Amino acid sequence: MVAVTRASAREQSSSNTTANTAAADSVGKKSVKKKKELDQQFKQSSASVLSVQSHETTTATSSILPATPPVSDTTSPQSSSLKTSFSAAQHEKLYDGDSETKLDTMTTWSIIVGGIDWCKTNRGNDRMCMGGYTYDFMSQSLKNNHRSFRCSKKNSGCRAVVHVFIDSNVYKNSNNVEHNHPPNPVDVKRLLVLQKIKERMSIEPTSIPRIIEDEYIKHNLNTDEQQHFLLPSAQASKFYKIRAKMLPPNPKSPDFEVPKLYSTTNNNEDFLIYDSTHKKLGGRLMIFSTKALIEILCDCDTILIDGTFKTRPILFAQVYVIMGKHLGEVIPLVWCLTSKRNQDVYKKIFNVLKTKANEFGGRFEPQYAYLDFEVGTINALENLFPDMSIRGCWYHYTQAIFRNIQKIGLVHMYEQNKEVSIWLKSFMALPLVKHNTVAAAIQLLIDNAPLPDNLLVEFIQYFEKQWVQRVPKKYWNLGPIHIRCNNAVEAYNNRLQHRFGIHPRLWSFIHFLKGEESLVMMRTTQIRSGNYQNKTIPFALGNQRARKKKKQLKNLSRLLELGTINLKQYLTSLSFFVGDSVSIKSKKNKDTHRVTTEYNNNIDITNDI
Repeated sequence: MVAVTRASAREQSSSNTTANTAAADSVGKKSVKKKKELDQQFKQSSASVLSVQSHETTTATSSILPATPPVSDTTSPQSSSLKTSFSAAQHEKLYDGDSETKLDTMTTWSIIVGGIDWCKTNRGNDRMCMGGYTYDFMSQSLKNNHRSFRCSKKNSGCRAVVHVFIDSNVYKNSNNVEHNHPPNPVDVKRLLVLQKIKERMSIEPTSIPRIIEDEYIKHNLNTDEQQHFLLPSAQASKFYKIRAKMLPPNPKSPDFEVPKLYSTTNNNEDFLIYDSTHKKLGGRLMIFSTKALIEILCDCDTILIDGTFKTRPILFAQVYVIMGKHLGEVIPLVWCLTSKRNQDVYKKIFNVLKTKANEFGGRFEPQYAYLDFEVGTINALENLFPDMSIRGCWYHYTQAIFRNIQKIGLVHMYEQNKEVSIWLKSFMALPLVKHNTVAAAIQLLIDNAPLPDNLLVEFIQYFEKQWVQRVPKKYWNLGPIHIRCNNAVEAYNNRLQHRFGIHPRLWSFIHFLKGEESLVMMRTTQIRSGNYQNKTIPFALGNQRARKKKKQLKNLSRLLELGTINLKQYLTSLSFFVGDSVSIKSKKNKDTHRVTTEYNNNIDITNDI
């Protein structure tokens, strides 16, 4: 029974195998037949396309035309060389069994050889721009003396590759593969503009929106290009992040190490000439300058000094700036970050400058110093430079007096009573009086108060205590021929605030300061070559209007010496060089929409001299 059953199973299996083989042979014959039909269809379709191309070739003026509908071309004539071919994927579609498959064509664009520009990819690799296309660095062959760049659209299937000579970066040849996309000169220009912004951002302290605006203007964008560029405010956020990544983390304590990148200039010269932490200095003291700037400082017989607090990094108390009068122009030469503001700190700063000057073969012995009335600086300078003439700033002098006028309650009388106003302004004008006349001028004003008012008596007491006893006349009595204020330093402090911002990060501050050093060196080169126009840095010792006011002051002094005018008339005339208070100027501006003559005089003196 078992044997019969097994024999039956073998017969059944044999019959099934025969049936399967027959079925497979049937399917294979059908497949071969279908394939032959599709091959025949492909040949007929190809012959049809070639027939159309042949007909167009004989009737058109151009020798090469696409099989697809014409495409508008805004590029150069060389980029209009098009070819028509079937892709491998389209050929395979003929065997999908779908009789409704349509034949598509692919258009290619030739490589355009022309001028080459360079930029960087996001990863910092070289990117070549040529003929409206961009190519990213791929490899280098020393044997063949070329570098290979492939099309930036490689992710879109473009396999075009170009080669340039290693030594000259001149186009050599290509891999004879054409682009599968048209050129885009607008995008190429956008990349080049962004590259220029990145380069400037890394070396200049200029604000990022300002750099973007400058580059947009320089590249003269047309209407089509403007549509593809973001506004400076929108573009700036990207570059803020890039600039932040370039800087180390902001230190949280004074005990930090300064990387070499921030202790040298953009030309790899020593920039941080002194860096020390000492209890006597109240913490850390950092002094920035260069050998070239110290040498210029040694040639300056006049220095101007001031400190600013808004642009200081949080870890420090102030930014202390020392400027020098060089060939008729005031330029910054030394920048200091101090942890305290006292005599010991200032004495250390000037000792370091004297030591560095000796190391560089010079002598730091200025004859004149102009500063605000900070006692610590005055004492330090007198100890180190006993023969120096130290002068306070006229602007700070008048500012201090007007603050006292406000404190006492004389503002209303100052603004409404003309005699009181001239009398108070005469006190403010005392720094303009000749040295041999100032004592008599003070006594004349004290003895001739316009009104017997207790407020005027209180003002006289303040003036005698502050400006006769505490601050000797030699510090604030400037005379008619000297520099009367250090507004060049004040203007530079405003520049720092505008460029650096309020309380910048330490590394951002030093980064910007390196840019300032580069600009200062550029300006000194211009000055030495006699170029006093197109100033890189907006500060100078004076201008034509200021020189005119100086001449007027000399004439008044001469008239006093000749006896043409008396001392009271002399003081009254000088009072007109002092500006009005803020409230009066605001009121007059609203009434007349212009500034008064007296206010103009004040601007000429305090801002230009």
